[in-house]
Amino acid sequence: MIGLISCESELKRLIGDTGTVSSFVGGFEINVLDGELFPWEIVLEVLLALPHEVWVKRFEGSLVIKTKPPGF
Repeated sequence: MIGLISCESELKRLIGDTGTVSSFVGGFEINVLDGELFPWEIVLEVLLALPHEVWVKRFEGSLVIKTKPPGF
């Protein structure tokens, strides 16, 4: 669990004011607030390095990135 907590802190640091990060079924939910300034490449690299499934969806007009470990 320590790894996920430090990963969440790192994601929050990287994303700053361009989005929000919260816990989601053992992974993360990231709401993109400013798609032009959002650090897409670095955030996706961090998420894809985790042993998680990653989705990008549109929800109520905003882009949302969700991750979770397989089997959740």
